[in-house]
Amino acid sequence: MRRLLTGYAVSFNLRYQRAGHLFQNRYKSIICEEDSYLLELVRYIHLNCIRAGLVRGMEELDRYRWSGHSALMGSQDRPWQAREEVLSYFDKKEGIAKRKYRQFVFEGVSLGRREELTTGGSQGLEGKQDVRILGSSGFVDKILAEEARWNQKRTLFKRKRIGIEELINSVGKAFGTTGGEVIGGSQRQTVTLARSVVCYLGSRDLGMTGRELSRELNLTPAAIHYAVLRGEKYLVENKEVEEKLSKYLTFLTTSP
Repeated sequence: MRRLLTGYAVSFNLRYQRAGHLFQNRYKSIICEEDSYLLELVRYIHLNCIRAGLVRGMEELDRYRWSGHSALMGSQDRPWQAREEVLSYFDKKEGIAKRKYRQFVFEGVSLGRREELTTGGSQGLEGKQDVRILGSSGFVDKILAEEARWNQKRTLFKRKRIGIEELINSVGKAFGTTGGEVIGGSQRQTVTLARSVVCYLGSRDLGMTGRELSRELNLTPAAIHYAVLRGEKYLVENKEVEEKLSKYLTFLTTSP
């Protein structure tokens, strides 16, 4: 997002012969508990167009091309937008779902600015608060616990000097291939799966960025992104492989 917004700001300034900041604040994202807050966020974000005076009411918002609301209402065609997923919360039939969704959005016009939906700041059962998380106390505790475990593992890997090479070799071993094949560009299905798992675990357990993984595996940043998603999906569906890898990596971290 930083690269996208910086590039756009530079392009805009050059086109209109201006200087300085284009956006008021930096891009920020929060972790959202889907069941409780997804629809509230969808409504709040889309109503920003009315609150900012960009449109005068719901009728204009229904057609406003710069908002995701118009795609949900069917006025704009955006195949990449998760339109069906949002509407499915309201009804199985699209026509009824759109009417219920629109009524839901309309009822939010009078609610005004809701600070908790823009800053997070939910509180866990033990009083822990984090502006990056929006959800129930149990959800906050779960996310913070996962983050603590991830930080502990990353610290351990650093202390034991376990890096991408050890990860590549351990994944290759689990898949019955070699580390050389994993980084060699082979398109054999087993090798591409192993490469995807390396990308996912490198991101999750070693804290590597897409650029770092791209450099190590000779893949484009876009390819890394999709590989991470494939690797995660594969391990979710093949728990025995993840258990095998965890045992191997645990051995590396506990051995002298």
